[in-house]
Amino acid sequence: SRKPVAYITSHLMDLSDAQPASWVLSRALTAVAARHGKPMLGVHVHGLSAEEIVARLEATPCAGLVLDTLDEALLRVLEKSVRRPLVMVNSWFERAAVNTVLQDNYLGGFLAANWLAEAGAERVGWLGPLENYGHTRERFAGVMAGLAALHRKWKTNLAVESDPRALHAAARAMLARRDRPDGVAVFTKNAALALRDAAHAAKLKIGRDLLLVGWTAEDCYEGEHRALFAGGPMPPAVVWRAESMAEAALDLLGQLHDGRVFEPRRVL
Repeated sequence: SRKPVAYITSHLMDLSDAQPASWVLSRALTAVAARHGKPMLGVHVHGLSAEEIVARLEATPCAGLVLDTLDEALLRVLEKSVRRPLVMVNSWFERAAVNTVLQDNYLGGFLAANWLAEAGAERVGWLGPLENYGHTRERFAGVMAGLAALHRKWKTNLAVESDPRALHAAARAMLARRDRPDGVAVFTKNAALALRDAAHAAKLKIGRDLLLVGWTAEDCYEGEHRALFAGGPMPPAVVWRAESMAEAALDLLGQLHDGRVFEPRRVL
């Protein structure tokens, strides 16, 4: 079929953490679809009612839907009202029985904890959101499991859940503690920036007094991670490939279209 595949996003325009990943994923989906002779169609639905979303997609002759959203209600609207094969990409909800292709959040957290412990960190902390995002809940679980696998105790008092607007204050408070962490998982750009600035203010040298592990898409590494630490020691980062995700998502969508998938699959 030459019908386009619709890439549906609903992130707030000012949700800067989401924009770079969505941009590189959109570019990767377009490139992979082109290799398979299919066009991609971008559909941004933030601010539209359920009826408007359904009407827009019903008027679009697309072969399938690739959905990237933090809004579980949008998923329910599409599942109920738009009869097209659907794959969630780079997003997921724990209670949703839906086909999805995700970053391997658990394994990334596990490997980050292993690196911090093996690099000498005695008190591993966490800075960033936790309650509202499946991504970070999985990453946090991976960090805890990585420490458990090394027979290291998790210091629960070092876990910080923070509103993005309060990250800088949370980072300063974390580093002001007598039992401050000497290794931190900072899996969003805003958390990494807040901890970098707090370390500078506290006269702690990253790489010597404080070990960090970040997280970024491969195509965002230069601008989203490396640029934050320019001129100083470069902390490692967990890195994922948008093109690999796009290939897996479109392959799964094709299997759905051909009726070869009967139970929801979760591809990492």
